[in-house]
Amino acid sequence: MVQSALEIKEVYKGFGPDWAREEIISDFSLNVKAGGLTVLVGPSGCGKSTLVNLIAGFDSPDRGEISMDGDRITQPSHDRMVVFQETALIPWQTTIQNV
Repeated sequence: MVQSALEIKEVYKGFGPDWAREEIISDFSLNVKAGGLTVLVGPSGCGKSTLVNLIAGFDSPDRGEISMDGDRITQPSHDRMVVFQETALIPWQTTIQNV
């Protein structure tokens, strides 16, 4: 069996207070093999950016697990990178680190 580079298991993510919570991602699983190309396509608001933020470690799933090469993703790390559509700076990094 080939090990996945990225493994997403039964991930849930929602926003808002319990009484008005909106589930954005519900019971989502995906395995991405090393060296492959995977594309997520969907309409605006379907959870693509939320999933990218979870994989990058900028946010955490409500339930489920995301791991890279067998290591659970719990925070941002140098082994993952996000290229934003719009110009963006990461506020907790210095100017040089943002470059």
